[in-house]
Amino acid sequence: MIDVTKKAPSYQKTASVIIPARNEAGTIEDSITQMPKLGKHTELIFIESNSSDKTWEEIKRALT
Repeated sequence: MIDVTKKAPSYQKTASVIIPARNEAGTIEDSITQMPKLGKHTELIFIESNSSDKTWEEIKRALT
């Protein structure tokens, strides 16, 4: 028999969110500020490649 009155152990839940960002300089800050907290730690991973705008520069600026 399982004792259901015992509380489950408290774990520190974490989440990693992968954000594809090609030519998305205008949406980077909103992607960061509007991301809901998904656990004690939420990691944002931006994937950027060959953008013709300043997406990479905006990612670096927004995260500093």
